[in-house]
Amino acid sequence: MSGNDNGRDLAAIIAGGSHDIRLRRRWADSRIIRKAIGYAERGAYVSLKIIRAADDEVDDNKFLMPVFGNLSSLDLQLFYMLRERRIPRVVAVVSGEGKMKAEAVGAFTDSMERLRIVSEPNPTGFFKTHKVALDDLRDLPDEARIGFVALDTPLAYDLTDMLHREEPFDGIYMDCNARENVFSSGKELFNRNWYFIIKTREGNVVHAKECNRWEYNLGRLRGSLKQVETNSGHSVIYGNREAGNVISSRFLWNMIKLLPSRVVDNPELAAKFLSKGLPAYWAYYRGNRSGRKFGGEAVIDVEKTEYLAGFVLGMPVRLEFKNTDLALVRDIDDRYDRDYYHLIFDAAVERYGGVREAFIHLIPNGEELYELDKEMRKINLKIPMLDNFPAHENKRRQQLREVLRDYGRMHGRGYDLEIRDAFDSDGIFIGQHSKGDDIIGSLDYFVEKAARFRNA
Repeated sequence: MSGNDNGRDLAAIIAGGSHDIRLRRRWADSRIIRKAIGYAERGAYVSLKIIRAADDEVDDNKFLMPVFGNLSSLDLQLFYMLRERRIPRVVAVVSGEGKMKAEAVGAFTDSMERLRIVSEPNPTGFFKTHKVALDDLRDLPDEARIGFVALDTPLAYDLTDMLHREEPFDGIYMDCNARENVFSSGKELFNRNWYFIIKTREGNVVHAKECNRWEYNLGRLRGSLKQVETNSGHSVIYGNREAGNVISSRFLWNMIKLLPSRVVDNPELAAKFLSKGLPAYWAYYRGNRSGRKFGGEAVIDVEKTEYLAGFVLGMPVRLEFKNTDLALVRDIDDRYDRDYYHLIFDAAVERYGGVREAFIHLIPNGEELYELDKEMRKINLKIPMLDNFPAHENKRRQQLREVLRDYGRMHGRGYDLEIRDAFDSDGIFIGQHSKGDDIIGSLDYFVEKAARFRNA
């Protein structure tokens, strides 16, 4: 057994660069607009979700969209992982166009021997992304600890916490985001929707949301993923994770439907769910059931939440709330998220006097990224969305405006939802940031973070 197979040192990372594809663009855009209106009416953070569609001529893929110059979040995250030589293997699950970018980063970092590139699953899905990656991990023993990192966090370059665990966990480990920890100063640099109110082991009550990094015992993951193709808990928990949908009768019913298979396959998890998890969830559901709106004050203990998640996923779950890195909170799920990072980079270019200087101040290894930025421009010219990204982005926003207009006509009312173009006629970025975004404060935070990381 090698040093990275012992469950303490990280043996590999699955780099997730695939996201869901809907059958029709019009259906996808209707869903985006309905969710945006729903968020607005509940007084929550309003997002314009990035959803791909099978009938698109151009793939509207969030992982490939430029955020810093020519570099996408996929380019940046793969660069961070491959530059960290203590990670023995990176399995990137990406689209066909994403393969070109992954290969370019692998060659640039001279790391092709550690990089495996896998085609995204068809149909797509979060846990199906895990499943297609497992073939490239088949030589690792069940005791190995692996990570999953979503490739949509462009400034989450600090991977140190994942590299070693003195006490490996026999299941899933998630360091979730808690508003009270990531904004401990009390000043929120941007808005997020916080879906859960949880009492931690330390007795603190936190407003929480999911994490963007997961760690697994590989044997447990293998056993759990055997059920992905069936009506499993994976689709239940992932499909209901947003907009407060885990506080719903549908989610409760979906959990109950899993009981017969869980009693047979995982009787211990089923017993904990029935005796502790389900009663706690029922109390939590009743306390927040008024329209599933954000701001409900019912609290659920972290241990009970772990029993719920473990039952649904078919393996033990450990939840912590230690993360303080804002880069792991603001992933690129919607168009305003991309605008947020674009605005930060433009502000850095203006403050420090150029693109090269912006890279150097924002990110460790910024000098190298400036060179990768020039290389990636050649790759981007081969990808239809990126060949003229300003035109593509403005077209998508025009399509969303049309769906919003039609939705208003259908319901006989107007909606206070502004969707402006992101670029002017010359291709200059003029995008809007979300209400509550502090671009200069965020720039200061990320510049200070990069300086601390270099000096650590």
